Amino acid sequence: EEEEDDVVIHLALGYDSLYLSTDAESANNGNNERYGLMPHDTYARVIREIQNERGRIQTISILVSAPSYYNDVRDKQIRDRSEWIAHDLIQHLRVTFPSALVRQRTQHDVENDDDQQDPRGRYKDPRHPSDVVNNWARLVSAKKGAVCGVSPLCVHPVLSVQDSAVGFIYDGGAAVGPHDPNHWTVRAAEAIPNVRTWSSPLLSRKLIPKLEDTEILDWLRNQDPNVGDIIIDEYPLLWTGK
Repeated sequence: EEEEDDVVIHLALGYDSLYLSTDAESANNGNNERYGLMPHDTYARVIREIQNERGRIQTISILVSAPSYYNDVRDKQIRDRSEWIAHDLIQHLRVTFPSALVRQRTQHDVENDDDQQDPRGRYKDPRHPSDVVNNWARLVSAKKGAVCGVSPLCVHPVLSVQDSAVGFIYDGGAAVGPHDPNHWTVRAAEAIPNVRTWSSPLLSRKLIPKLEDTEILDWLRNQDPNVGDIIIDEYPLLWTGK
């Protein structure tokens, strides 16, 4: 039986954060600019807040929601980017919190069988059911803090975090409207004493496909997380708030 971690972070990558939908898909999936990447220091800032409230952090787990396989060129780029983004965040947190064990939880490896594919040959969903359930359990069971970023998959378990821990849910800032999926979660968090909301600059998935890997990496490492809940969907990338 695995021991629960002090802090558990749900990191949405893959198509959730890196995929640019077509116009037709956008009509069904909502505004693409509301999804994307957050700078590494945003996660470090939230972990410090958890540490201030609940004491020294010894273990940090990153739950990565991303495909572990691909079947075309776009899938391969998304998979590769997901892997090095997660790795770079882990390295950043290891430097920032040198006394903590920082690790990524491994996803189930889904075989490329016909049942997983839609008529176009694309996979219906990169998340294996066991991964989703295991990730929910880890978030709910976090000993000191659970963090939900730009994803609907982690909202409910973080709202259900145990009383001894603190839950943090991304509030979407200016992106949250009355019909946005995260709108009700912000209201719910306000009613739960040990759940907080947090904001961050967001590198939009509308812009990400147009960027080189080095540009994305530079933004993740250097963007100030305290400039407000802005959505960056055009140049310049590094926003200062001035």
